[in-house]
Amino acid sequence: MTNGAPLGSHAILVFGAAVDHDGRPHRPLTLRLYRALAEAAADPRALVIVSGGRVHGRPAEAPVMREWLVARGLDAARIVVEPEARSTYENARHCADLIAGQGVRRVTLVTERYHILRSRLLLTRALAARRLRVEVRISAAPDHLGFFERITRCFKELKKLAWDLWSP
Repeated sequence: MTNGAPLGSHAILVFGAAVDHDGRPHRPLTLRLYRALAEAAADPRALVIVSGGRVHGRPAEAPVMREWLVARGLDAARIVVEPEARSTYENARHCADLIAGQGVRRVTLVTERYHILRSRLLLTRALAARRLRVEVRISAAPDHLGFFERITRCFKELKKLAWDLWSP
């Protein structure tokens, strides 16, 4: 037990990001995965949920993330793969189902700062739709963005959030 919690009551959740056509993660995804490794080391009893499907003809992101984490020493038995989601909206919906099935009570969502608002809101909404009472905390991965690019990404995220909130 860690912090008095049973195995699997805590999950570290990593939503996918771009991978190359040959299956190598782009830098933003790599930064998320390094952050997830640090979180997994801090709580050796936590599950690690990786989510991401095929986008633009590239390999599914979740299996790539699983391989990357295992290659860096994370026990494969701790990793749950969700290989279908193709957007943050779908990540949240599919992962809420996985979280319900795993009995998770606390989630650490790993993403970049500009992506936090939309990711957290969509995940919280998906969990509430399933009547799940799960604590959601954020672990911000570093990013490589300059000030103006970060501001631009934040505006794009707000636009995507508005679209996501109108989705069924």
